[in-house]
Amino acid sequence: MPHTENRKRSIAKTLSWRAVATMLTLFVIWAITKKLALSLESTFIIATLNTVGYYFHERAWNRSSWGRIDYS
Repeated sequence: MPHTENRKRSIAKTLSWRAVATMLTLFVIWAITKKLALSLESTFIIATLNTVGYYFHERAWNRSSWGRIDYS
């Protein structure tokens, strides 16, 4: 049986990646627009949608055994 991750691990991975990606998004939007309010609003919307999307993407991949090696 392939190894799988529990939901807590998927949530932790989602949140840690989201923190990094959110800072990158904020920086890029601010660098392009030079408008902090617009950058913050856009980043909040993008981060929210991407967090939900990543979680379900991660859970879908967790159901797949493709590319996994079972060492037991």
